[in-house]
Amino acid sequence: MAEEAKIHCMEILKGLYKFEKEAATEFQDWAVDDPHDSFRHILEEWGKRNKDPKDVEEMDEFIKKNCSEWYNDLKKSEQYLLR
Repeated sequence: MAEEAKIHCMEILKGLYKFEKEAATEFQDWAVDDPHDSFRHILEEWGKRNKDPKDVEEMDEFIKKNCSEWYNDLKKSEQYLLR
């Protein structure tokens, strides 16, 4: 179920990014760094289990398009698994 896992991961990542950027709720103040940290962790876990170059490229493009600010941070990181 690699395709389903990839899509599920993409939607979680997009949701975390949108929460950080758009949320207007008191809960955002409770977890200032948590969405970004969770984003990295989920992406790393997905990357450990999925080595298909086509899926990795698709995930990279998805993040670039939908999570642009964090994409730039990720690309600077030596731990970025989607290189």
